[in-house]
This record gives sequence, structure tokens and C-alpha cells, in this order.
Amino acid sequence: MSFEQKLFWNNMPSKIVRRTKKNNNFSNLLRHSFLKHIHESFFLYTGTNNIDFSFINQDPKLMHKLKKRKVKFFLYEPVSYYFDNESFNLGYYSEFHSDYNNSINLRAEELDCINEFGRKINGIVVNHCDYGLEKLVGEKYPHITFRCRDIFIRQAAMSYMPLDPKIVPKVTKKFWCGNGRYTIHRHMVMCFLADKPGNYSWYFNSDTDWESTVDWIESLPKDYLKKNNKILNQEKFELDFSSRKMEVEEKHCLYLPDGAFSQPNITYKKTFDECFVCIVNETRFAQPTANFSEKIIDAINYKKPFIVVAPPKTLEYIRKFGIKTFSDYWDELYDEIENHNDRMLAIFALIDKINSKSLAELNELNRDMQIMLEHNRNVIKKLPRNNSVIK
Repeated sequence: MSFEQKLFWNNMPSKIVRRTKKNNNFSNLLRHSFLKHIHESFFLYTGTNNIDFSFINQDPKLMHKLKKRKVKFFLYEPVSYYFDNESFNLGYYSEFHSDYNNSINLRAEELDCINEFGRKINGIVVNHCDYGLEKLVGEKYPHITFRCRDIFIRQAAMSYMPLDPKIVPKVTKKFWCGNGRYTIHRHMVMCFLADKPGNYSWYFNSDTDWESTVDWIESLPKDYLKKNNKILNQEKFELDFSSRKMEVEEKHCLYLPDGAFSQPNITYKKTFDECFVCIVNETRFAQPTANFSEKIIDAINYKKPFIVVAPPKTLEYIRKFGIKTFSDYWDELYDEIENHNDRMLAIFALIDKINSKSLAELNELNRDMQIMLEHNRNVIKKLPRNNSVIK
């Protein structure tokens, strides 16, 4: 279930605006999430970058009414970070070295728009999915009250599926890693996994010249990654759908494989069942605020442990929902490392450690994890109606 990128709203004090036809996915989200219990006026923005409030700004009566209400705003996607007077370095957002996390020039395009709108209506509450956002940039946006309350992950959790807890599939491979859109950190991880037993998707031909695009790469095992990149370019890596390979010529651009993204089905489930652990490549990596997506929900749905390739503190953020992670089984200190190069190296080391174990050992670990994995499924089953704010 996906949205087109646009601005939605509910409970607007205006007959004209209230009569606007709702998107089916938005209506479904209203019915099945905590949004159904919000009686104040609120907006939901499912896109990124600039937000067009012009239709509201041109209605003086509506603007006057909104000034007297507690207006809420929900961001469906992570914010698009940028630096003043600099363009995005990865299409519609920027990734950057952790040394620049506290730059006075760091801003977010969506927050620029919302803050200006908030100024006109005496403030606005923004519910977002970037863990640590207020601490990072809150002072730059005085007309915004920040709340970490992720509506995207609530919608993703609606894909919960019943499984028989008595059935524990036998592990025959070590790693699972699914990738849709091209990103640099996904390319790095797939280079590292290419010679290891697992189920993967990768639809791109590309070289390994990453330093020319981002500034956080310092000491990765470049010769090894370059050697394995030849495997990626020569072989076919698919999960439940096929697509022609794409030539990645400029790494800051948006590359998407042809065809529909993976959806819950028997074939897709089988790709998980065969593997021990999911290497979850989130969309963002070299950023200061944590965020996770349906990729973690999928791993939980199919009762798999996960290693998350994402901004620092992402595991900490995941645990705030009551989801258990896997520090009883391996070192999860990679999540604490702010330096993106060093965090990637720690993830590589963890992959190597798991790869050194036999399938018999991994099957034993898998059986031992079942109570924890079922607990995590119960958490996401209840998540859509959970309206708690993450502190």
C-alpha cells in the first residue's frame, strides 16, 4: 500500500476543503490507525522536499480559523537535509560526514515550509519519523513543536500476517538482503555480501567510485569490495521478481528497477525462510537522525533477526517501540557509532562473524530466538493503533 506524493488533510474547518476527495490509501489509514481518534485539524505529507500550502494561504477565512486551533502535521518520509547555499548530493536529500551534524547551516526543506506556515497560524505540531530531530535542528524552527511519532511505520505494520508459531523453517543460507532503489551504502553492502551464501536482490551495473559523490568514506576494504563488485555486475541477484539490469552512471541520481516492488506472497516468504538473518539496507545511512521502514517490518513479519544498515541509534529507536533486538546473540555496538565509515566497518565485521558460523549453529540460534521473534510480531500487530510519542 503506497501513497502518491502529495498533501492530505482531515478535520479542516472549511466546507470547500473538507469536500476534497480523499485518496483510498489515506482513507484506509484513517480507519485503521490512531489517526481516526484525532479530532483536531491535521495534515499528512507523503512526499519529500517543498510543500505547497498555497491553496490554504489564499483562503483568509480558513487561515483565521486555523490560528485558533491546535493544528497537527504528519511527515510520512524522513526530512530532506541540506546545507545553506548547497544543493542535495543524493537526488532529493543529502548525506554527509558526521563531523557536520551540528553545522549551523544544516536545515531540512520540509521543515522550512512547515515553519513558515506555522508562523502564519501561531505554531504547528509536527509528528515526524527522524529520531533525534528536535535536538538536532529544533532551535532553527521556532514555530514548530516536534513530536517523534512515525505514521509511516504504523501503516507498514498493517501488513502483519498470521504465521504458525510451531513451524520453524530450516535455515539453508546465511543472509537475506533485498534492495530496490540504488544507493551508495546499499552498493557497498552488496559488494560485501556478493560472495557469501544468501538470497539477495540487486539490479544494477556500477563501478565502486564512491568517494567522488560522498565525503564520509575513509577506510573501507576497497580492494575486496571492488573484487566482489565484479560478481554483482556479472551475476543475477533476484528475490520474487525479475528486472533488467540498469547502468548506474551518476550515483547521486535516482535509479529504480523496472516492475513492482516485493509484496507479501509465498515466493517472497520463502526467500526469508531459507535465510538466518536479514541485512536491512534502509534508504538513508550517512545522516544524523535514525529512521526505519517497512524493511524492518518485513523481517519481523517473517520472524527473522536483523542487522540494520542505517543512521546511528536506529536500533535504539526500534527498541523504543518495544521491539527486541539481538544483543544477546551478537555485538550491536555498531548502532552507537556516529562515524559512518566506522559504523559500516563494524557492520562488515558482524557479517563476517555470522558467516564464520556453520548452518547447524545458525539453526540452533534460530530455534533459540523464536520466543523473541514472536514477541516482535505481536508488537507490530498492535502498532497501527499505538499513538505513543517516542522520547
